[in-house]
Amino acid sequence: MNVIKQALSNQRILHESRSVQALFHNFNTWLYLTKENRRFEFLTLDVALNENRTALQLDQSNESVTLAQALLSLKSKQKMKSSNFEKESRIFDSLLHKHSRNCYALMGKAKIFFYRENYTAALKVFQKCLSLNPLLRPDPRIGIGLCYWLLERKDLANQAWQNSIQVNPENNLEAKILISLGKFDDCFMNSKTDDDFKTRYQEALEFIKASYEEDPNNEVIQIVLASYFFSKGDYDVTERICKKIVQGRNVAPNVKSDAYFWLARCKFVHNDVLQSQKFFSDSIKLNEHNLLSRVGYGQCLVVRKEIQDAIRTFEKIQESNSRILEVTYALGMLYSQNTKTYNRAIVFLEKYVKLATDQNETVSLAALLALSRVYEEKDISQSLKYLQLARDQELASGKSQSEVSYALLNNIGVFTLLKNDTQAAELFGDAEIALKEQESDEVADALSVTLKYNIARTKESSNKPEDIKGAMKFHQR
Repeated sequence: MNVIKQALSNQRILHESRSVQALFHNFNTWLYLTKENRRFEFLTLDVALNENRTALQLDQSNESVTLAQALLSLKSKQKMKSSNFEKESRIFDSLLHKHSRNCYALMGKAKIFFYRENYTAALKVFQKCLSLNPLLRPDPRIGIGLCYWLLERKDLANQAWQNSIQVNPENNLEAKILISLGKFDDCFMNSKTDDDFKTRYQEALEFIKASYEEDPNNEVIQIVLASYFFSKGDYDVTERICKKIVQGRNVAPNVKSDAYFWLARCKFVHNDVLQSQKFFSDSIKLNEHNLLSRVGYGQCLVVRKEIQDAIRTFEKIQESNSRILEVTYALGMLYSQNTKTYNRAIVFLEKYVKLATDQNETVSLAALLALSRVYEEKDISQSLKYLQLARDQELASGKSQSEVSYALLNNIGVFTLLKNDTQAAELFGDAEIALKEQESDEVADALSVTLKYNIARTKESSNKPEDIKGAMKFHQR
């Protein structure tokens, strides 16, 4: 950069044509675009934009300067959801009109399709670049893999990144990081057992550690390691890593957003909910698509008892991400706290139960009990159904009948009795056995009065004289 500045102040250069002077400013622009800014902290996006503007003023006919203008503009608008990149698209089209095989302009068009979330169109353009120049750098295989990933073809995505490393084994950290992230995804999504998870996680961790040795300053690698240290409970290390990232220059907004997310998680663990909420907010400002931060922000509102704000936050997420279990569950549970919103609670909680079942996830016991409660005044049969599901889930988890909550068994008995089902007596008997197993003799004796009373009620409705006599004796005590 200093050499360029000295050259531009040299009288001989100043007497050269404007097109020659433009080349020097354009060189600085491309230093930034080729990611050399990692080596030069002062070479920021603003500096690169200024250099490009100067180059354009000096020579608008230089296609390299025009290409840099479009790429820089694309980079500056990357996080702007409202942008449709029309200006950049026109520039790339004009360059392709002159030279249809201009791979760098084609790569720009592919990125625009990608940012517009038209991944099929982006994939086709990246593939065209690859067919025109299989050795092109930056490697189109990276973009091809990202498109396949977002099109739910993760196997093809991983293959594209593997191919990229085969063609460019050196200085190809981007592909190595993506493969590492793919391995973490495979670990979390496809592990069958705890041992299987452990094996896959260890393999993914080894990959990311190898990438760290290659570039310890790479923020994406640091974020992955921060999540690892958080999972180990090393919150101080996690905070140290993430504070360094958020304070750094030339760090991608999405990466900074993730760093704020982990800082927020650390504060939440330490019960500093207010600071946690602030960090979640900082994360969302940098990347409004960061769902984990938006969910975390909602959780902070719940803890702070700002229920209506929490509901609005989760509803906003639900509008565009209707199949997120945690959000659907949270809305159902929040609505179940107010009798005026019981109907909405039923909608969300039943949707949650269906989603969890479809995704082979264990249904929350609290959700089943909440469904039973909100149905009490509306439909006893439905209320009983969810209590029975809760009991069945407890048994399926490995508990014996006597280990299932005696309160749950008693409530099932009560609703069964209300339906005039003779099975109620057996259920109250099971509840009494569970009570004796779960509580001390003193507590069990005190609580058993309710169960004995319910058993007496069952006998009263049996129409058997001897049972009715027994019930009368209990009432006369």
